[in-house]
Amino acid sequence: MSDNNQPEVTIIVPCYNHARYLEQCLTSINAQTYPNFNVIVVDDGSHKLLEPVVDPMDKARFRLIRHERNRGPAAARNTAIRESSAALFVGVDADDKLDPNFLERLVPVIWNDDTLDCVFPEVRLFGADERVVSYKVPSLEDILRSQAIPGAGTMMRRRLWERIGGYDEADILKRGREDWEYYIRAFSTGCKAAHVTEPLYHYRILNKSLNVTCRLHDAEIAQYIYEKHRELFDSAGKGQDFLSFGYYKAATSWFNHGNRAKAFRLAVKAWRLAHSHEKLKLVLKTGLPPAVIRRIGHGELRRHMPFLGYPLTGDENYKPFFIIGSGRSGTTLFRRVLTAHPELHIPPENFELGTSIKKFMQFRKVMTWSDLVHLIMSLFEFHHEFYTFELSLRSLVNQLIDIPHNRRNLAYVLDRFYKYHAERHGHSMVRWGDKTPLNSYDPGTLDLILKVFPDAQFIHLVRDGCDVISSSLRYGFFTDITTAANRWVRVVQNARRFAEAHPDRSIDVRYEDLVSEPEATIKSICLFLNVPFEPKMLLSENLAKGMGDVPVLIEHKEVTKPINASNIGRGRHDFSTQDKEKLQPIIGKELALFGYPPCTA
Repeated sequence: MSDNNQPEVTIIVPCYNHARYLEQCLTSINAQTYPNFNVIVVDDGSHKLLEPVVDPMDKARFRLIRHERNRGPAAARNTAIRESSAALFVGVDADDKLDPNFLERLVPVIWNDDTLDCVFPEVRLFGADERVVSYKVPSLEDILRSQAIPGAGTMMRRRLWERIGGYDEADILKRGREDWEYYIRAFSTGCKAAHVTEPLYHYRILNKSLNVTCRLHDAEIAQYIYEKHRELFDSAGKGQDFLSFGYYKAATSWFNHGNRAKAFRLAVKAWRLAHSHEKLKLVLKTGLPPAVIRRIGHGELRRHMPFLGYPLTGDENYKPFFIIGSGRSGTTLFRRVLTAHPELHIPPENFELGTSIKKFMQFRKVMTWSDLVHLIMSLFEFHHEFYTFELSLRSLVNQLIDIPHNRRNLAYVLDRFYKYHAERHGHSMVRWGDKTPLNSYDPGTLDLILKVFPDAQFIHLVRDGCDVISSSLRYGFFTDITTAANRWVRVVQNARRFAEAHPDRSIDVRYEDLVSEPEATIKSICLFLNVPFEPKMLLSENLAKGMGDVPVLIEHKEVTKPINASNIGRGRHDFSTQDKEKLQPIIGKELALFGYPPCTA
């Protein structure tokens, strides 16, 4: 049953030999906060019966339909949609999970706009890979280039399925990409989509999932889809790119499965259809002897093959930590506390970290290793506040230029830079950290840092926005309240969204908790960083004079004092009623998200 406000949604769960994960999937569906939905599980000829998993579920809501033989995910979806009378449906793979708010967030978006045909969220990967995959509303050209929106997890109107004739049940598509073919037909007939920017669909990555093994057959699948839609591809000028993509994916997969000869043949076809550095690299990788490939991996051939470039990371495992969030949030005090731990070290702010990553990525294919090292180190040393580091980088530059070829990557350079600062200041530590609020200002910088250091951890230090803005104005960082408020909102939004996208690598810490309950707060941070709590972290004010930037920058004068709560609420006390009324529309939403009262309270 449907009503105008809460239409019924059918959730379709095709299942072929994923019984071990099906219970987790159905449990996540059953936990939806949206009330009006039904579930159709299609057993697509699994070797193991699914009744023991499905039968305990609410029979008024959950149904099980069985195919006597495996017919593929397209046929399973078509079967379920024909059995459903709901105007909306969404497919969920049997090994995946839904966020409890999945339906509640997506249904109003599509139901309140009758022009929409489908809506999709961001996707959170879990299992063998953990990250958030972001999407955007695609054009037809985007769809012809790649499957630009999720297959499972996209909610659709039944009328779209009816308009384009359902999913293609061709045998070749039993191996995958049936969603892509469906979307090509959908968007070629004017499908209108919407996007919810929250990771509400949880996609499990398995080493032998259909999504991985189907890539072995991507060349044949691409050929089938191209022939079916030849006129569309050729009129858009995308036919060769599409076929090349299929050959490239298949070549990569066959190489990973150990069939170098087949991988080489496919890689050459991909290269001939559409030239690119990546495809040429794959031709060399699959066609050259393994000994030569190892030399390339060690960097010995890079200067003869500049298109290979120097990598961002190597085989080393680094686990730095980064304090993120807005300036004037107590980050320097926090740095002082953590630096008191014998296993941790944090230098002054490195304003050029994000720029150094971008420049390395820009020039790594065209510059020699020596020039790259000089570029990165000069970015650091010529910043006008680098004097607070109290060291010269000349010796470090000479060391980095002469490192072995297999260590020539950006992660190694940055790791040595931070450790070099610790060594020159007499610190013996296990892990280094960074405390630079500027990293949180550009929404892409934190993602770049994680790309260079995949095992990094992030501590988001947040403080009442009224106090932050008041402090920023008081020390002259900004001259008007609106600019200061917008800056705070931008930074905390970026930091919050990044932390939400990487919950296993991030922790939120409130400044107010740090100064009011320092022992309990610091213990929780030590637990997060997997280091033992040290009582001297509570009495670290004597370290302030040796922190480089603290003795010379007036804005850090409070850092020289013992931990205290005297500055909590100072901004709310200093601002006039008119100022608070001006601030509330700008920062009120973010205040509420972090549990702070409105400015006007």
